Parts: sequence; C-alpha cells; structure tokens
Amino acid sequence: MYRLMGRVVLLFLLAGVLRAQKPAEDKTPSFEPIQVRQIVEPAYPLDSIANGVVILKVVVTPAGAIYSVDVLHGIASLTEEAVKTVRKWHFDPARLNGRRVESSTIVAFAFCNSMGSPTSKAAETKTEGARFEPIQVVSADSALYPITSAAVASPMNSATVVLQVTVDESGTVSHIDVLRGVETLTEPAKETVRNWKFQPARLDGEAVASTLAASFTFQPPYVPSR
Repeated sequence: MYRLMGRVVLLFLLAGVLRAQKPAEDKTPSFEPIQVRQIVEPAYPLDSIANGVVILKVVVTPAGAIYSVDVLHGIASLTEEAVKTVRKWHFDPARLNGRRVESSTIVAFAFCNSMGSPTSKAAETKTEGARFEPIQVVSADSALYPITSAAVASPMNSATVVLQVTVDESGTVSHIDVLRGVETLTEPAKETVRNWKFQPARLDGEAVASTLAASFTFQPPYVPSR
C-alpha cells in the first residue's frame, strides 16, 4: 500500500517536472498592417512649380474609415492636394491577432518635375502609449521625370505611379507592390523609393515589418512647340 502511494506521488512529481520543462507558448502578437485597397490619383496643382514629398500620417479605424490625417512634412503649394487626395482613398484596417484594430500608416506623395530632386524629412511619428508606431520616413527624394518618357503628352497632364512599400525590421525596403503603374515611369519611382531612408515600425517597442504607400506624380517638362 505504501509502495503504491509512493509511486503515485512520484508520478505527480515527474509530471510537474515535465510541465516545468515544457517550452512556454509563443505569445508574440500577430500584426497585419493597414493595406491600401483603392486609390485616387492626385493632380499636380496647375499653379505650382514645387517639387518634393508631402508625408502624411493616416489613422484608420477598425471599420476601415479614415479617422484623421496629420501632415508630417508639408510643401506650401502641394500639401492641400495630397490631403484632399488621401481622404478619397480606401484602406483595409490593421489586424492584431486576427482582430481589426485602429492603427496608423504613412502615405507619401512625391510630386516630381524637371526642376530638381529636393529631400523631404518627416517629423517623428511616435505616439505616447500606442502599441503600434508606423514607419518613420527619415528622408525621401522626389523622382525626376525621365527625359526619354512619352507617357504624358503635355505638361498639363501629369501621370501617377502608386506603390505599396514593405519595410522590414532593419528599416530596409524588402518588397514593392505596384498599385498603379505607368510605362516608363514605374521603374524610376521604384528606384527612387528604394533609396529613401526609414526607421522601421514598432509594435510594443519591438521593430516589425510594415508597409507604407508612396505616390509619385510626374509632371513632364515644358517643351515649347515649334
């Protein structure tokens, strides 16, 4: 009888040791960032000769609606058009552990003409107490309109390329999806965004891969008719 009880106690002790040795379950949260679902092209303001990148932080609700748009870097004659345009876009909301959540994303509008390629730098995007902090754009250049391109017939008709850019945990561009392409202009846009500098997004303080949208609106140089 005593031997049987001793064996039972021993079995309970062994079971406790095995449970203690069992690896802890991975409780790393699963996060899927906001995705762009539908876009509207911006128009190059007719009264603007500016060249540069407007950078916006867009907060999207769990229902996919835009809650707010904050200007992180503005350009006097271009910011209004960028904000007006992004408010017409549609987004799929972020998901945390499979559940839709309010989150934020970065949308950059590059307005590109033949006047040069100035660099834009965004303000800090960190939000006190937020679980998720979107990608930070450290510096971004607009692209030059390719001289050999015939994508646009006249300077009154700009053309837009829109990219969804994945930035990995190291702050490096790892993948680019073309949401809207234009022959002869898509590759210059992709090449330009690969040279932008980023700080990665963070979830609970840890660097994570995430996405941002980059819109490149090209205005061809004016060529007077003969």
